[in-house]
Amino acid sequence: MKFSIIIPMFNAASFVERVLMSVFEQDIDDTLIEILLINDGSPDNSEELAREISKARKNVKIFSQKNKGLGGARNTGIDHALGEYIIFLDADDYLEPNCLSIINEKISNPNFKNIDLFELGCKSVSEDFTILSEFIPKQPEKILTGIEYYLEMNSINSACNKIYRRESLANLRFKEKIYSEDSEFNTRTFFLFKSVCSLNLVLQSFVQTTGSITRNKNNRTKNKLIQDHLTVFKFTRYFENEYSSKSYLEKKYFEKKYTLFTVNIFYLLLKYRMSISKAIEVKKILKSQNLLTLSYSKLEKKRDMFRKFLMYAFPFYLLILGIRNKSI
Repeated sequence: MKFSIIIPMFNAASFVERVLMSVFEQDIDDTLIEILLINDGSPDNSEELAREISKARKNVKIFSQKNKGLGGARNTGIDHALGEYIIFLDADDYLEPNCLSIINEKISNPNFKNIDLFELGCKSVSEDFTILSEFIPKQPEKILTGIEYYLEMNSINSACNKIYRRESLANLRFKEKIYSEDSEFNTRTFFLFKSVCSLNLVLQSFVQTTGSITRNKNNRTKNKLIQDHLTVFKFTRYFENEYSSKSYLEKKYFEKKYTLFTVNIFYLLLKYRMSISKAIEVKKILKSQNLLTLSYSKLEKKRDMFRKFLMYAFPFYLLILGIRNKSI
């Protein structure tokens, strides 16, 4: 079996048919794929719908568990997967038409034997399927170590635009019940993997739903997202201390990671119109733990501009934050 496609379900009744049909309609032999649906304690009828839609399919497995969050649901999928490669597909997203046959042909090339991870393109689309943005990896088919790849190539945090060799994951699993689990997970995978390669193919579309975590207007959710970003900082430092030899490339790897974490958390504070006192508190926490990092400059242009703004004009950042709060 070539591909194990892991689909967590939580309040997914509105999307489950679309995501399943995007897999069922692929022009690839059913014997090459398995679909693992994980009902993560969903209070709606996602599981019942999934069972009905897939009842004639022999390559669909459905598991039910108490809620463990997106990371915990994916871990259950990994534990039961049999495919050579693993693909993570969120229930509100969908695979691009007939992408799996093309990808299968590409990665079956002997030159790509035992590659730990492939990164592919993806689209961000609105609920009416208008394309909002598109990510395309650069220098496709160039094989690098995970550290080299992260430092040299354009990459995104998502686990869903990637194909993981199951054997390479070994005991690697997602942190459970935290947001930003993809970022934390891929910090470890890229650091440990010895062969990473991008392909100039689009794997799936991410649908920007109004109820998604990053667009949620609930203050409790916003605060948890910020807190979980801080937790990811700490997990990353623990990992660095345990596994890094402090070589030049490894230092640069974590410098880039911490810089992007810093940029992202202060961007989220601005996006969510959090208070000035919250931004000051976050900065104080990061400084006290020696995690506040803005020194890595080889970032994508917009992120690097924001990095410089935070580094040289933090009082103006706070001013803008205050103005945004007053305009609510």
